[in-house]
Parts: sequence; structure tokens; C-alpha cells
Amino acid sequence: MLWTRIVAGVGAALMMALAVPTPAAAVDDYLVASEPAARQELKAEPGWVTLAFRTKANAKLAKILVLDADGRNVTSGALIVEGTNVTTQLAFDLPKGTYTVMYRTSGADGRVRGGSFQFAYGKGTWSQSQKEVWIGEEEQPPVLANPDPNATSTPTATPTTSASEMPTPSTGGSSTPGGPSFSTTPEPTGSSDGSVAVGWFVAGGVLLLGAAGAAVWLARRRRS
Repeated sequence: MLWTRIVAGVGAALMMALAVPTPAAAVDDYLVASEPAARQELKAEPGWVTLAFRTKANAKLAKILVLDADGRNVTSGALIVEGTNVTTQLAFDLPKGTYTVMYRTSGADGRVRGGSFQFAYGKGTWSQSQKEVWIGEEEQPPVLANPDPNATSTPTATPTTSASEMPTPSTGGSSTPGGPSFSTTPEPTGSSDGSVAVGWFVAGGVLLLGAAGAAVWLARRRRS
């Protein structure tokens, strides 16, 4: 009878141990502690997330993202790296809900590594949507690939614009749409044959009038 009670008590203790949320240090043995802790339900709005690792954190690789239920990053400001500790501030007026912490650092061997866990402001709803532990760039989640500490998207190349060619001037009367137009001004031409004939006709008339006037003058002089 006594042994039956002992076995029942041990079984109940094991069931309770399995029901207790797993702390962050037990999920990732490289993550010594975190504030908030994994699956911790906070009564007050959190202002930051701090992670403590076993060895000194690499400031060039360290990154922390805190995602809300819609996948939006709620971190704010620059990442603070102090020895083995990495801290990120959170935005003000966070709504109650479950938040997912995704982090990246370098291990003792220099390889990039990281993991994830969840905490809640208020009542939490836990899920296993992210890798709790990953090691190496080939296992790194795409959301952590961007070197920007607060960016959640993968880096993309910025498209470059090439300079357009200058429009070539046209020697004709037409022009291309949007470009400058050039017209050819006709050069002055010489006198035509008709204008020369008119000139000779006028000159001849003047000579005839002059001759007639001279004849009249001589006739009057003879009579006198």
C-alpha cells in the first residue's frame, strides 16, 4: 500500500514537471537566461528584452526581433551589446498578447547561431512556429538574414537607373516626339529671267521718252 502511494506521488510529480513551461536556458543551452523568460506571462507592459549568453556576443552578428501576433517587429532603437548580454528596447503602448523573440549571435566556435522563444503580456497562447535552436547560416531563418538589427525582411538589391542617351538633332523638318525640332531655312536665290526682262523693258521706255522729248525741243527751236 505504501509503495502504491509512493509510485502515484512520483507519477503526479512527473506530470506536473512536464506541465511547467520550459525556461529559455533549457531550450538553448547557449542561452543562459532571458528577461522576460520563456513562456512568462507578464502583468506589466515590458519595456525591453535582454538575453545573456555563455560567451561574449559579437556586436556585428547579434540581432533580436520581437514579433507580435501579426508578425510585426516591435523593437525600437539600437541594439545594446555589453559583454555576454544583448538588449533591445520595445515600442511603447504594446497591446496584450503573445510575443515571439527571435535572436542571433555567434557561438564559442565563431559560427552564427540562434533560436526563439515566446513570452506574453497578459495571457499567453504558445505555438512552435519558429525554430527553438539553430546553428549555421544554412539553418538561419530568412527573417534574421537582414543585417539591419530592426529589419524583418531579407535584403534586396537596389535597382540602378542608367542615364538615357541624348536625342540626336534631326536635319529635316520633322522631329521625334518629346525631342527638339530643327527646321531648314531656305537660302535666298538669284533673280529669275522674267525679272531681268522687266528691267530691260523699263529701261527701253525711259530711253524712248528721252528721245521724244529731245525731238520736240529741237522742233520748237527751229520754228523760233
